[in-house]
Amino acid sequence: AYLAQLGRYLPGRIWQLFGMIYLAAKEGITKEEATVSFILSQLFATPPGLLIVVIYLFVLETATKYQDYIGFAWVGVAAMAAFLVVFLQPRWLHACINFATRLMRQTPVDFHLEKKVGMKVLIFYFVTWNLYGVSFYLFLLSILHGYDFSIVEIIGAWTLAYLVGYWAIVLPAGIGAREAALIILLAPIIGADRAGIAVIGARLWSMLG
Repeated sequence: AYLAQLGRYLPGRIWQLFGMIYLAAKEGITKEEATVSFILSQLFATPPGLLIVVIYLFVLETATKYQDYIGFAWVGVAAMAAFLVVFLQPRWLHACINFATRLMRQTPVDFHLEKKVGMKVLIFYFVTWNLYGVSFYLFLLSILHGYDFSIVEIIGAWTLAYLVGYWAIVLPAGIGAREAALIILLAPIIGADRAGIAVIGARLWSMLG
């Protein structure tokens, strides 16, 4: 999975999918199964991240710093509501996934996703986003001495910036979009100049990881 994700750094997000299909075939997974799994992973990763953004940046005590970006909270709430509606209606979820497979010029697949399994996946993604945010928080602590910032703010800012880059599909691996968003979000906390240094370091750090 991580080897295939390196394809994100090539222009056009399709290389990540091609890499996933090619490497999954070596593990006995068909092209159709790999494609559906890839689409589901993109779909299920986003709502937990949006939930973190809404709660951490706009509901908790740090909300006053980000009132100018309250539109992101409303977009997040609407996207989560739309996802839950589709998720709770298996026929709609099946139709959406197979519509995406046709856009990718792949054969539609008949699959069944149990709600219990889907909820577990959402919970695991929620935990994962938090772990990514904690990692970035520790990274900032290691390079910025003497600054007082909240771990809640940092997790929320990192998650929102990552999602912006995640869905900036015209940019390889969201390069530029994620960094710009993160600088804007970190500027009220550590200053724009230090934020610029931090986000460049964070991109190199995550790539090495």
